[in-house]
Amino acid sequence: MSTLPNRVLIFDRLFERWQEKYILRIQVLAQQSAWLSVIPGALYLWLNAHLSRIQVMHLIFSAFFAILVANFLLPIYASYVSRNARKRLYDQMRGIRDPESQADEATAWQEIIRLPWQMAPAAFLTMCVAVILSVAVYMNNLADINLNQTVHIVIAGAIFSMSFAMQNTMMLDNSLTPLRNALIPSDPARQTVRGGVRLQTRLQITIGMILLINMLMIVPFSYEKLLQMMTAGGNQAEVLNAFISQIAIVGALGILITVGIATLQALIVAAPIKNLIEAMQDIEQGRLSKRASLATSDETAELTLRLNQVLDQLQAAQTDLERRVAERTEELSRRAVMLQAATSVARQAVASQDVNMLLHETVHLISERFNYYHAGIFLLDERGEYAVLQAASSEGGKRMLERGHRLAVGRQGIVGNAAYFNRPRIATNVGEDAVFFDNPDLPATRSEAALPLSVRGRVIGVLDIQSTEIDAFPTETIELLQAMADQIALAIQNARLLIESQEAVRHLQALTSEGVRRAWSERIRQYKRAYRYTPLGTTPYTPLQEQDENDPSRLEIPISLRNQKIGTLVFRRRDKAPWPEAERLLAAEVANQVGLAIENVRLLEMAQYRAAQEQALSELTAHLSQSLDPDTIMQIAVRELRQLPSVTEVSVYLNPAEAKSSQTPTE
Repeated sequence: MSTLPNRVLIFDRLFERWQEKYILRIQVLAQQSAWLSVIPGALYLWLNAHLSRIQVMHLIFSAFFAILVANFLLPIYASYVSRNARKRLYDQMRGIRDPESQADEATAWQEIIRLPWQMAPAAFLTMCVAVILSVAVYMNNLADINLNQTVHIVIAGAIFSMSFAMQNTMMLDNSLTPLRNALIPSDPARQTVRGGVRLQTRLQITIGMILLINMLMIVPFSYEKLLQMMTAGGNQAEVLNAFISQIAIVGALGILITVGIATLQALIVAAPIKNLIEAMQDIEQGRLSKRASLATSDETAELTLRLNQVLDQLQAAQTDLERRVAERTEELSRRAVMLQAATSVARQAVASQDVNMLLHETVHLISERFNYYHAGIFLLDERGEYAVLQAASSEGGKRMLERGHRLAVGRQGIVGNAAYFNRPRIATNVGEDAVFFDNPDLPATRSEAALPLSVRGRVIGVLDIQSTEIDAFPTETIELLQAMADQIALAIQNARLLIESQEAVRHLQALTSEGVRRAWSERIRQYKRAYRYTPLGTTPYTPLQEQDENDPSRLEIPISLRNQKIGTLVFRRRDKAPWPEAERLLAAEVANQVGLAIENVRLLEMAQYRAAQEQALSELTAHLSQSLDPDTIMQIAVRELRQLPSVTEVSVYLNPAEAKSSQTPTE
């Protein structure tokens, strides 16, 4: 609420103290303050009625009892015309909700709007009937007043009644500000000011009342003095002087009344305008939660209501925008966290080279990072008929692993469906999904997502994720999980290929090692070569088995080639000292180089031997193709083949029986 005048803050504190009794008590307070309006009426009587002391005592006595009666009548009427508002206040203060609250609050609102202007004619009529009429009758019958005095008493009562009604209405309208703000309807369509007096009408009534009061105070008095001046034998100068003195007093009183009522009216008109200006300043500073107070029930109240409605709409739009921004930020944060988690899972999966460890770590990372109830990975068997569970993160999934859980592809559960059609299969509510496989090991599942693990269009398995929440897999999450599943599938395929390549390498190494072993076994069997260097030179020798292996000066280094030992290097120091580590490493490196060198020699010899064979075969083929006679061809073959190394005898013959049996019979 914007900053309000001090008097409005006082009314707020009174409202907090009195609550639903505020209406009646503020009416009593307003009418008590309005009794000050008796002053202009009393002054008028003093100047014009010329009552005796006994008549004045009778007037005070009768007016006192009449005012007591009026003090009871006005609160009774105020209670009657505000019954719905008081009931609404009572329920509101105690938190009671009425099923027909919309109708009640609209009725209570209109009662508060109309109350000051319903009390205005009621106050005027009450003063006229209960006070003026009763006092006039009493004074006429018991105080022996004449007709002229009776007329003056009535005129004074009219002045008093109009002043009282005006002051009571203004005071009541100004003091009802807390009630108008408390009982404003929640429905903007019902927030209308009906029954209140427009500002123009209010000013017209106020000005008219001021003029009428001044006329009643001056016209009868002036008329009477004019008659006195026209009466024969009267002292006109004395009457004129008395008239001037009295007219000055009455004029001053009229001016005071006019200034007082105008000031009060100006304050009432200026308060809501000032309130609206302060509300605009709050809007300029971005304080949209502040609301302008309903200080009156005229056009400014309509303007205040419309401004508050605009502020409500702006605040609602701002709140909705902030909510949407917060939701979008939360969604982006959630997606960022999920993307980070998916990246972490994919990175861990790619880094792992063991398939079993890869599957085990992946399902636990998915459950941990995405906070899912269960994650499992199925791999298809060799025939592609079943999806076999290979890893699971939940306790129920681990029991399924022990049983060798599997699902038929295309016929059993969401996993089988995803594997068969090679596309994600989502069950937002498993209780309503006909394909869902009701697993007793996972009773808390409410939604499930099965994502195919495919490489180059071929399904190798399914990533199964289950949650305890319904509709836990929106479209954005599925897209992210499917991208992660594709990375996992590639990691699984890469791990498999790595294992296969490692097996092939090991097999090739074994074959190569075996080939080296056979080749060198044959070569050593044929040549059995060994050499020794001494100060006397290099000489062949036969290795002795009875060498002293405990001799520290002796160093024996195997010559290895592809994990096969093909020879030995033996060193012996002159000083009989042990071999240091650096020299041992140097000797081992020399042994490796020797192995590579003699292997290269062996490979060169084999290449030369094969080249000679291919050359001989080529020459033989060329000589054989020079003749078409079988005898000549056999002679050439024998002659050429005897030139091969280590050949002492060559025979070529044809088997007649085999030749005959090999011929195809013809008709």
